[in-house]
Amino acid sequence: MFEPLVQQIKELEAEISALQAQREELRNQVIAELTAIGKSYAEVKIGKEEYILSKKSVAEISYNEVLLKERLKERFSSILQVDYRKIKKNLHAVRNYLMPIIETIGSVNKDLVKAGIKVGALSKKDFAGAFTKTEKEILFIKNQRYRHNSNETR
Repeated sequence: MFEPLVQQIKELEAEISALQAQREELRNQVIAELTAIGKSYAEVKIGKEEYILSKKSVAEISYNEVLLKERLKERFSSILQVDYRKIKKNLHAVRNYLMPIIETIGSVNKDLVKAGIKVGALSKKDFAGAFTKTEKEILFIKNQRYRHNSNETR
């Protein structure tokens, strides 16, 4: 019953992936052609539509933070900026430091609300009219092969 629909979804996902790869390859070809003619800018007309192409070189720098920390010692912190990915990855370690400003940077967490109500620290009455609940249906499609492998390792 679901097989044709799931098959279509999987085919579309494969097509999307292939199209994204093809798009990236075409972009690289345009960059190569602009480079070959020594330009970073070009105008293209396709039918009635006009497009401007511009190539820009962007430097990507990655630092050996371990080495820099060793070399710079106490000066190392002067070159650091907040990295939200690192905060998320290490949230368990930084949560207590963030508590003084949690009302500025935090959002209500439904799991903490449920836990607070469960232990009696909060009341359901506190939340009456203070939230909206909407239902959204989501479809997950998992490959059985991975499910069987993960069960074998448990």
